[in-house]
Amino acid sequence: MASKQAKEKLRPARDVLNRFIWAPPSQEGQIFVGYDDRINGPLETPVQDWKPIKSGGETPEHRILYFRRERVDDSGAVSFGEIIWDRAGRVDKVFGSGFGDKVDASEETRAIAYNAMQNTRRLAEERAERRAAKAKDRDRRAKSRRRKELQQQQHSTEFESNQGKSADDGTKRMERFVWRSSSWFTFDESDDSWREKSNNPFAASSENIHTKPKSLPDLKILTWNVLFDVFDQSEAKKETLSRWQRLVSAIANSNADIITLQEVTPDFVAVICSNSFVRASFCVSASPADASSVTPHGNLILWRSVLLSPISSEGIHVCFDGARARAIVAILKTIGEGGQHTTMAVANIHLYADRKVDSAIPAEQQQTSRADARRRELTSIVGQLGKLEDRHKKDCPNCRIQTVICGDFNSEDEELADGCFSGASAKGMGCFHDAWLMGSPDGSGGHTWDPSANSRAAHSNSEVRSKNIQRRRIDRIYLKDGNFPVQCVAEIVTGIDPASEANSLPPSDHFGLAVTLSPTPRPAGVEHQEYFAHDAWAATAMPCKDSILALMLRPPDSVLADLRSTFAKDSSLVEPHVTLLYGFVELHNSSLSLAMSTVAEAIKSSKADASEHLHFSRDSLDVLSHRGSATVYAAPTLQEKSWLYRLYHDLRRRFKQCEEQEQHNEEKVWVPHLGLGTFGSSSNARSAIREWVSDHGPWNDISVEVNGLTILQRGEVDGKFHPVATVSLGGETRIDDTILGAAHSLESVRPFDKFPTSSIVADAGLNASKSFQKTAKPILSLLSTACEIAAERLGFSSTLNVVGSSRFQAALPFMSDVDTVAILRQKDRSVNRTLDERSSVKSFFSSVSNFIHQHTRQRFPVDIRMRSADSGHLNLLTFKLMPKTPSIDLLVAFVDSSDVPVSASSASALSNKTNADATIEIVELSALDALSVKGSDEHLIRENARAIFSGALRCIKLWAKNNDVYGQAAGFLPGAAYATMLAVFLSEGFSLREIEIDAEELSPELLASRALEVVDYFFKRAATWSWPEAISITSPSKPIVCSESGPNEASILATKRGTMAITANTIGTHDVEANYARSVTASTTQATLDEFKRAQSLLQLRQTTSSTGKSSYEKLLEKRSVEEFIEMHEFLVCFEVFVEDQDTDISAPANPSMITPAEIKAWGSSRALSTLVYLEQHLKSRSMLRLRPKTIKPNGEDRFFWLLGVNGGGITEFKTLIANCSSNYPEDHQSSLMLNVSIVEQDDALHQFASKLRPGPLLPLKDNIAGLIERAQDGEMKIKWMDQNSKARVDNARIVIMRGIPGSGKSETAKFLARRNSATGTVISADLYFDKHHGGHFQPSSLGAAHASCREEFSLALQRFSEDIDGASGKGQIIVDNTNSQYWEYQWYLEQAQMSARLRKDDVVVLELYAANADEAKRCHLRSIHNPTKATVSRMLERWETDSRAILLRPFR
Repeated sequence: MASKQAKEKLRPARDVLNRFIWAPPSQEGQIFVGYDDRINGPLETPVQDWKPIKSGGETPEHRILYFRRERVDDSGAVSFGEIIWDRAGRVDKVFGSGFGDKVDASEETRAIAYNAMQNTRRLAEERAERRAAKAKDRDRRAKSRRRKELQQQQHSTEFESNQGKSADDGTKRMERFVWRSSSWFTFDESDDSWREKSNNPFAASSENIHTKPKSLPDLKILTWNVLFDVFDQSEAKKETLSRWQRLVSAIANSNADIITLQEVTPDFVAVICSNSFVRASFCVSASPADASSVTPHGNLILWRSVLLSPISSEGIHVCFDGARARAIVAILKTIGEGGQHTTMAVANIHLYADRKVDSAIPAEQQQTSRADARRRELTSIVGQLGKLEDRHKKDCPNCRIQTVICGDFNSEDEELADGCFSGASAKGMGCFHDAWLMGSPDGSGGHTWDPSANSRAAHSNSEVRSKNIQRRRIDRIYLKDGNFPVQCVAEIVTGIDPASEANSLPPSDHFGLAVTLSPTPRPAGVEHQEYFAHDAWAATAMPCKDSILALMLRPPDSVLADLRSTFAKDSSLVEPHVTLLYGFVELHNSSLSLAMSTVAEAIKSSKADASEHLHFSRDSLDVLSHRGSATVYAAPTLQEKSWLYRLYHDLRRRFKQCEEQEQHNEEKVWVPHLGLGTFGSSSNARSAIREWVSDHGPWNDISVEVNGLTILQRGEVDGKFHPVATVSLGGETRIDDTILGAAHSLESVRPFDKFPTSSIVADAGLNASKSFQKTAKPILSLLSTACEIAAERLGFSSTLNVVGSSRFQAALPFMSDVDTVAILRQKDRSVNRTLDERSSVKSFFSSVSNFIHQHTRQRFPVDIRMRSADSGHLNLLTFKLMPKTPSIDLLVAFVDSSDVPVSASSASALSNKTNADATIEIVELSALDALSVKGSDEHLIRENARAIFSGALRCIKLWAKNNDVYGQAAGFLPGAAYATMLAVFLSEGFSLREIEIDAEELSPELLASRALEVVDYFFKRAATWSWPEAISITSPSKPIVCSESGPNEASILATKRGTMAITANTIGTHDVEANYARSVTASTTQATLDEFKRAQSLLQLRQTTSSTGKSSYEKLLEKRSVEEFIEMHEFLVCFEVFVEDQDTDISAPANPSMITPAEIKAWGSSRALSTLVYLEQHLKSRSMLRLRPKTIKPNGEDRFFWLLGVNGGGITEFKTLIANCSSNYPEDHQSSLMLNVSIVEQDDALHQFASKLRPGPLLPLKDNIAGLIERAQDGEMKIKWMDQNSKARVDNARIVIMRGIPGSGKSETAKFLARRNSATGTVISADLYFDKHHGGHFQPSSLGAAHASCREEFSLALQRFSEDIDGASGKGQIIVDNTNSQYWEYQWYLEQAQMSARLRKDDVVVLELYAANADEAKRCHLRSIHNPTKATVSRMLERWETDSRAILLRPFR
């Protein structure tokens, strides 16, 4: 019966997703995921488009119903196909789990699948109809506009990172393109390697300065798309290396000076960088050792080193969209005589192509979305060129820069005719000119994509294009106008050698484009016209209906404000204004500065005075009719050549795409007007005008001062427009937007620095704390803005308060988090409305999470989760931007109109703030009382007291952390407990005059010295305190301790349990008392008291130095290692917690991949603490036990270990106790989390955790408890053989060829095979060469030598085998331990073995450790001791070739 149940176990949906997401492209039908949508019923989507919850998806995996593979017949017709995974019918045709792969899906699931197909098709048709309706609908109502923008972005996953995702209200504030400085490389013949060069932003600008710009030399530029074979499924893919070599030869024969290549892969970089002509004459933007800018594929720039050199302050910049490089820009100077040179800015781009994405979307709409994506990317590239030009011109005012943009535009002439680019239909009106048209007056030819002449292009045309296209001129070279007059000679480079029939197939699906630039004299009478750098960006910038450029007005009285507040209260922009451009450009961090610069230049060109006015007369009112409404507006009295008209036309000349304002009337001209109100009809509007201009009406001749030009953006909450930045008529600029400011401030976030113990002692941790606060400040700014917006949606105002160690200025890097409390108050304090607190908290946290994700996910791997605290009494939001930055904890407290908490949970959250305030107040008041000083010196006394308290608390917390007595989750005191103790002891020391306090300004050194004296006093009082008497704070003005006021409830409980009581109660309206020692147990109390006494003894010695040269304080704060903890105990109980293998015993609803490391740690801590309490109850002495609060985590694995040290008692007794304890563990929903409890003796523990933890994977533990997970001690059980036949084949083999990605366990397996049965096998590995010659560090330049050494060792070993094939001399196997991702990499070894007359076919086996899914590949990558980059492992997986002869093993965990 048990075997039948096991057979019916169904592999979870996550495994099926991983199988097809990681699988290479297939010629078979597409795989669809069918799922249950709560609103629309059953739907389905292609498996590649499925998004898990962690990546921003909306559907959990337990709602997946089936997987369907469509059927494609020979004619290309698509039909239903078959269901390959059925949850309801428990059918699995992928892995064979459940009822196996021979059973058909249930009829119910087939009916659901047909229904899902119909629903999906219907929704796609509805979305298409809504998109078409949106193109015609110009209604400005905010809700309609936001809804349509969200609809337009559905099914646009391929271009999602370029178009961005709207916030809940449709506002786009996300940074899409990020530019980063990059290195370049020159070849060094002395060591036969490529040397890295990098940008130096602090380089002297003198290299750029010269009195007169030099003429541009003759230069030849070549651009070529080299084809990366990702979409090529033809037989031509097999000859990739050959065609690349022919391509490199064609590039060399072109004799180009600047070469820009697209679709370059790291493998192609290795090919071209090995060519002699490149090594001798060129610099490159990527090298074989560092190909990150072309991973998985990207753009490459080469320039002739004798003619051009990068400017050291600018150099190379790469554009990243997410993790992928999109474009590259090089700022190069020509090398001339006498130090004179000119400058070239070269951009190599590859814009999005037109490919098949979704058959449900009409091709015309797909085409439009791709054109928008290309325009956005092109705008970013032009903007970056503008920024670099501006910076360069500041260093070199006399310089003229020739800007060139070249590459694969994937665009037609009509698409590039707008803005600053000129195509065939633009008639040369742009500021960038097409080099082909400059060299070809009739505009004919230049087709780099020609399926009729390029057979490789014909194949790609049918495979990947959204429609068949005969010829296209998509590879282009553009020159910026107004810098250097040049003549162009353009030519097409095919790469086909007509003399050789074998090479008739072109080396790429594109032809290359070469242009020779020759300087020419400027025609007589033609003056130099140079475009401003930001003007080129403005001309290409895409308009956005969520932004406005308006002339803001400052009325002298309340007339305008009163009229607009009455009749235009529902307007999206209430402030008086005259709209100049709507929609304005898309705004984000990088574009805002460019927009402000362009507007400032336009104001300067208009010659407007700094204090201009607009005049409105009684006759200026008029009506603008709409469909169903009418607007009353006032037109200012202006002449057509006035400053305002000059300003508008100059702005339109610069922002060429922003033409919406001219489409509002039949004349297609801009009419400046001030909107005053909206009415239901024209007649009502005109009646209002007559009333306003009557004798008793409010309207008279009015003169209004102009406040400046303001850039506005639609708000997150109300959908109204709010100021982002303002440029005054005098030219001053300022940024007004707090959201953009908060997001922009994240650019300053840097990982923590490490501070040695000596530096902590020197300044009492002051610099470390400042470093922590500097890192946390911009994150808190973002959180504060998020809380304000989320509270606004609930009708509250929000105040964010920092509590805990950050409030005390005692936070330290790598040990502290930032605790915050958001206090939410009702805006209308006259009304106390009822509140559903539970749902309000969840809604608030959800809004905060969405906001943080929206503004961080493009730059940070942010992790956000909501969890319970205080035994489920409180909800807590935790987020962290990235590793080595602080974790932020957020609590929320609702208060009523009288600032009283509305519930016990809100009071508990609020008490974190009041307790922290009370702690600080106690210290300050006791210091003041000690000196009896008031008046002007009071402020200094308070500051000194706070500084001493903070310095001492930093040292005490670090001591507790390093000596394993810190952390509430493990049963020790938290930081708040130590702060409370210190406040009480410090106030006592001030009162008794045992601690000095001064009323004068103290130096940081003296404050640090006083803080260390307080540390002395703290341990003296803590070691001699009458525990379990409670330490308690009950009011901001006076600490009350149990010894004086009698026992309280916490003290009574502590006496009963033999623990501690440290409490605070500063909320009077609710019975909320914080007992910081509530989780402390008897043994953890004893451990803490022992450490108090040890610290007191150490400090009493008063040794200024020791034999190690360390002071007593440095020794006090030293970190206790794992080895030292183990040596303190006779034996240890080890708790191991991990996620059970997904391919073993997990039912479908379970989803192990959703369990985060933090959840694993929390679950494991609770089990370890429960075991500790159980053991305390059954043992006589609590001093026998000591739990180590810090976890041990092996490299790259989501498994954690806790150690419980034991002194006294026997192992057998503990085995029985722990086995009994394990049977009483409470059950929970985390069924996939497993606990492994082991008894380890001291010597074994030292070997296990001290020696083997850091170098690599953890070894199995020695002795496991019965009833828990069993793990074998010997190494053989670590190898998960597929079957006994596979094991026998490896046992009998003479030669074993290993395969596997880094971290899969190849080396461990090879070592085991080599030493088993007391034989001494031979392990041959390239890693051993690097260990011997390079200290274990990988050197790309020595890779060839490493593999040559492997072949030499293999030949010698094979010769020894041939001489003694029967193994009489005890020789073991020959094991080749390399990655061997492709067959050719180990083909030589197989051929050499086949040539041996004494080896049979079965004597040679290929043993492959394969990663079955994404999670295993990730674990392998993280576990590898060679630290390969993620991109390197991804490339290995992409090029991995399947060998059907290989014996497959699963990687080690």
